[in-house]
Amino acid sequence: MDKQFDNNIIFTETEQLSMAPRHKIFKYTRNKNVCVIGGAGSGKTFSFVTPNLLQKYGSYVVSDTKGLILKDTGYIMSQTHKIRVLNLVDRENSDYYNPLYYIKTEDDILKVVTNFMQNTANPDKKGGDEFFDKAETSLYMALIGYLLEEALPEERHFPQVINLIRSIEVREDVEDYVSAVDILFEELALKNESSFAVKQYKLFKQATGKTQKSILISAGVRLAPFDIPSIASLMSHDTLELDKIGDEPTVLYIILPDTDTSYSFISSMLYQQLFDTLVHKADTVYRGTLPYNVICLQDEFANGGRIPDYDKKIATLRSRGISTNIILQNLTQLKTLYKDSWETIVGNCDSFLYLGGMESSTHKYVSKEILGKQTIYTTDTSETKGTNGSWSKQNKKMGRSLLEPDEVARLSGDKAIYVLRGVRPFLSDKYNATKHPFYQELGSVDDTKWFTYNPIENELGRLVIDESVDLSMIQFEH
Repeated sequence: MDKQFDNNIIFTETEQLSMAPRHKIFKYTRNKNVCVIGGAGSGKTFSFVTPNLLQKYGSYVVSDTKGLILKDTGYIMSQTHKIRVLNLVDRENSDYYNPLYYIKTEDDILKVVTNFMQNTANPDKKGGDEFFDKAETSLYMALIGYLLEEALPEERHFPQVINLIRSIEVREDVEDYVSAVDILFEELALKNESSFAVKQYKLFKQATGKTQKSILISAGVRLAPFDIPSIASLMSHDTLELDKIGDEPTVLYIILPDTDTSYSFISSMLYQQLFDTLVHKADTVYRGTLPYNVICLQDEFANGGRIPDYDKKIATLRSRGISTNIILQNLTQLKTLYKDSWETIVGNCDSFLYLGGMESSTHKYVSKEILGKQTIYTTDTSETKGTNGSWSKQNKKMGRSLLEPDEVARLSGDKAIYVLRGVRPFLSDKYNATKHPFYQELGSVDDTKWFTYNPIENELGRLVIDESVDLSMIQFEH
């Protein structure tokens, strides 16, 4: 725990962990990744997310499934931090996010397309045609690659990808038919025979005409969200500035519908590009560590889609000054999303906070894997009655779970279990957010501070006006 209160991660009323950098004393060194588990109504937002956001230690990326965290904390955070919002619920009051803006190499194209394919796949699909999937992947990579090579900057976005797909025409009865898009790629091949986009398009064209038609239909369905005008507009250019989040104090709120996962792929792409962009900047510009810590408060983690290679990312982000807080309702959510790597993800969190819940496999995991056993001493006595009666006493040492699964299930609503790697577990009172120094600045406490984000007003409010200029002398055209 740091002596300065706002340098700490708040876990309970009595336990905190310093965020401040220290000299490498391995006995006391811990990573700042946190796994929080708590059922609905257990206080995940009130006792963990909001208090830690109010610490204002560095920059933050907040998954806000209801949009209430923004409204509650936006005012107080805007006093010291730049505010950015990706709002997939109230899209008129959102900044813009264009994944293609952050693509710099062919590797980046592959990452974005792989993410998109994984997070828009039918979860109930069993097996499938591997060639079909690979051909569809090649088509996306070809079209994105073409836009990045040939299109004007304002035309490089996902809605333009679906426009190109609609321009691809396949005629099974005319073997050598050439569509408008075919011509575009032929012209690109003449200019750049080693073009990544051309190579990927040729892979797509290896499919039969019937298969190509099926792929185009599948792609049209998969890209259907971009036919919604508000989504197409929101993703037509970029104002989020993901690459600058570690440069200055910033809060990025990501607002997703809490009852609909149709747009989870957007959140997943954003987090993937955020991590890759910040890691690259830390390594190439800042000699390994960002100027401002970037703390990801991933509330309702399971609603945000599957981030590829998350188990590897969480292990390497730490050294760049990036930490993640995975916040779940139960462990089953994580197992479903990352069935082969969920244990690695939890294992890379040096802090584990349990706030209560009703899911039985979580109770068992907390009891057996997180808390472990304790040593207890028992005394056995026996007595034999009769003429030659006897009496004996035997002391035994044995192991017992610190808390059995049923005891974890009965955890009092005001209690939390906090475990820090290498330290005995804590059973403590949940943190009461009303005690935080900035609590009175929340919109839920003071109605005048209930925050509504307007991206245009947000930018105008940050314009620097030269006070030496007499504005009355400026003539405006009508």
